[in-house]
Amino acid sequence: MNSRQYCVVLDPVGSDGKPQLGKKKLVQGEKTFFLQPGEKLAKGIQDVYVLEEDEGLILRCTESFKEDGVSYSILKFSRENSFSIESRS
Repeated sequence: MNSRQYCVVLDPVGSDGKPQLGKKKLVQGEKTFFLQPGEKLAKGIQDVYVLEEDEGLILRCTESFKEDGVSYSILKFSRENSFSIESRS
């Protein structure tokens, strides 16, 4: 993947080698990687969409999770079903 691409890995394998069923992992930026057995890509490798100065987004939270004491919300936006992740303390 190049610096303007990302993908979402479904059922990612954890550092302990066990599948994390039902979880999702965002992979972005210049990376080369292989999917582990049981992992799959949600919608393949996708290009980042950069907004023009006269464009905006309407966001809605679809999921939330907590990691290392920080709460996160997965926000979906309408353009091409892409998403970003926002952290909240």
